[in-house]
Amino acid sequence: MGANERSKLILDPHTRENSRWKSRLSAPMKDRDVYAARTQAGAGHGRGSWWSGTHRWASACACAAPFALCALLILGHVYGGHVMRQSGVDLATTTATATVGVDEVRAASSGRWSTWTRGRGASEANDSGESPAYAGGESTSHAVTAFDAGRTTGVALHGWLNLEEWFFSQGASHAVAADEREANGVCFPPMYPDAHALGFSWASEGDLVNKLVKAVGAKATVHSFNAHRAQYVTDEDLLEIASKGIELVRLPVSWSLFARDPASVPRGGERILVDPVYPDRLFVNMAGADLDAVVERIRNAGLKVLIDLHSMPGGAAKGTFNGVFPHPPMMFARKELRSTGLAIVRNFLGWFKNLPAESRAAVHGLQLLNEPGHMLPEQRTQVLDWLANAVDIYRQELVNEGLSASESVPFLYIN
Repeated sequence: MGANERSKLILDPHTRENSRWKSRLSAPMKDRDVYAARTQAGAGHGRGSWWSGTHRWASACACAAPFALCALLILGHVYGGHVMRQSGVDLATTTATATVGVDEVRAASSGRWSTWTRGRGASEANDSGESPAYAGGESTSHAVTAFDAGRTTGVALHGWLNLEEWFFSQGASHAVAADEREANGVCFPPMYPDAHALGFSWASEGDLVNKLVKAVGAKATVHSFNAHRAQYVTDEDLLEIASKGIELVRLPVSWSLFARDPASVPRGGERILVDPVYPDRLFVNMAGADLDAVVERIRNAGLKVLIDLHSMPGGAAKGTFNGVFPHPPMMFARKELRSTGLAIVRNFLGWFKNLPAESRAAVHGLQLLNEPGHMLPEQRTQVLDWLANAVDIYRQELVNEGLSASESVPFLYIN
């Protein structure tokens, strides 16, 4: 059973099954020996959580500050043509290899290039094979969606598809920037609702998965993530958010959801992924149907969504949200990791393009990476070059091709 399959906000009855779903999620796992040392990922999901929906999304309001204050709205910016070749990086899993492969990115010729107003300062790729800074340009080929910054209200759904330990500290911490010696996460609902049930503390998402695999095995770890993703934010939460007059939700997502094309991950086929830099930082991917269903649930609650790619392999910023904390972030320090990050952006945008038209219409905006290079001033050049490449992929995938001219292109946010 896939995450969200039993949601009331999923309208197609043919996507739901009747199974022993509730009983499997009513308490922390028993008979852990059944799951120990197994590498095949299981599927088990449901709804109904001990976790207070009101408190959870209310606390997330505080985390919407970067979204509200730091987001720079840019739509369809483009820079000069270049050709950049990227190499794929294999991300090992416990049972198979999840390959992040990418084709050659060509920013030059397109049948719709004439619809762009070129900016000044366009130049070729630099010696590193990465593009120079943004050179300008705006799209005139797509329908435009009105954006009223003074009217739109939003809230961030943190802790759902991308984990930050301080949301799971049960009141012990309220700081987004933990000391490197701290591991503030003490629970992981619904399977491990408190410190006693979990039995250890954790510092970041990668740290949590690594410790869970050691404690209960890979299959049980995947099971706990599927359960969390199925019910951490419920239908009732989404409807309550909408009832408060909130129109927009920000949905942070982990890079692990796009390590490969989500459509290639079936329900029951979720796997443990190993960070390419830190073998003690592990992640769990997600079935494409379950990821699609998250957007459908949000849409059917009457909300729009800003989908935020919140982390990258190796870590792309300082802070517990980078997934590898307290290890130092390495993505912008290594060329091959920057290429991997761009491949993940491609998978992210490809997934968006393949959503049903109704769900795409509910996507207000996309964020290609949250706070890239945060507290890494010495890597400023690499960060800006990477962002220029990422924005160009957005232009190619969504503006120049992939979406019809009658369809609005999602707003592109950079913070």
